[in-house]
Amino acid sequence: MPPLRQVLICSARSELVVRAAKYVAVMNPNMTYHLVSVVPTHKSRLPITPLLRNTFLRMAQEAVHEVELALMEHRVLALRKAILYGRPEEELLKYAVNYSIDLIAITSSVTESPPRDIVGTVTKAVIMRAPTPVFVYTSTSPPPPKEVRNVAILVEGRGEISSDKVREVLEWLTTPSLRVRLLCYHSGKYCSEVLEAARIPGKVEEVLVDHVPGGKEYERLDWVVRSVEGEHLLVIGRGGGQRVTKGFTLLGGRRLPMRENVLAGLSPAPVLMI
Repeated sequence: MPPLRQVLICSARSELVVRAAKYVAVMNPNMTYHLVSVVPTHKSRLPITPLLRNTFLRMAQEAVHEVELALMEHRVLALRKAILYGRPEEELLKYAVNYSIDLIAITSSVTESPPRDIVGTVTKAVIMRAPTPVFVYTSTSPPPPKEVRNVAILVEGRGEISSDKVREVLEWLTTPSLRVRLLCYHSGKYCSEVLEAARIPGKVEEVLVDHVPGGKEYERLDWVVRSVEGEHLLVIGRGGGQRVTKGFTLLGGRRLPMRENVLAGLSPAPVLMI
């Protein structure tokens, strides 16, 4: 995972978005923050009228301004602002590539009530297709704390999250003294490797290990959601999506895995997917 120096804040008129931006600033204010809002050009596949487009433009400008003010309160000095036109997920992802973004920050939805599918359509597309780590501020996340100190890391297997990535994330957080809790699906060598990587002298004060109880996937996820109550950040690996062979999908024949969908929508702690 490359150093996280450029962060894209997906901006919309929402208190959740403002809180998400503040949360990222608490984690690390020393990045260049790109505040990007997208004015849609179509709604339900029909072109948007000029009057409605002007309304959306005004809302996008106000969204970027609100996030800018929130970040200035947290002494973020490096800011770039952009208003784009098109399909939000497409324009956000293109911007991320064109400007070498290292981290995309987005909310699970724009309202505090989770949508029917738990995670909004744009957020799903970004999680599925982003070339970078994704930070998701969920509708059940707490207000930004003074410092992000308590970090839970979901450890499923070697293919999901590497010990090197774990160490890089912990070093990226600017909090001088962290408390880390590993939520391990399996005991054994790999869990031990992540445990050693998380022990950073002078940075991590304590590392605890909890084992996720066995059972069906939804039972395990329910345990994870309940167990991260009170944590400041949940770090998980990105599965890349599951192939869909039946039915209609807007994500190129793939769908968001149950784990990422549930945690990105219902976790009481914001989720960093690496």
